[in-house]
Amino acid sequence: MGVLWTDLFPVVLKMTIVISVAWYGVHAVGGMPQLLAGLAARRAAAGPGASDITALLPDFSRGFASEALWTLPVITFVVHLTVQWWAFWYPGAEPGGGDTSRNGIFQRKG
Repeated sequence: MGVLWTDLFPVVLKMTIVISVAWYGVHAVGGMPQLLAGLAARRAAAGPGASDITALLPDFSRGFASEALWTLPVITFVVHLTVQWWAFWYPGAEPGGGDTSRNGIFQRKG
């Protein structure tokens, strides 16, 4: 129970700071309507091909091979998953990346 109380203090402190900074940032630009209007003006200035910065999901209709901004995070995520799969499952069927195969190779007398 002591660890719970010990971890509670930094979480509450961090959340208080994050909420305070967010409130200050929104208040500094004049409120949410002005913030959204400023983002819409920047999107209009960027041209007709600009994506909506406030959208929850990216615009997948732009295609994978286009200059869409969502392609880099998707590629990075897929590469990360592929490396994780390769590191743990490819060299052998056992968890940990095939330690048995590696140990067998390193123990051979040359």
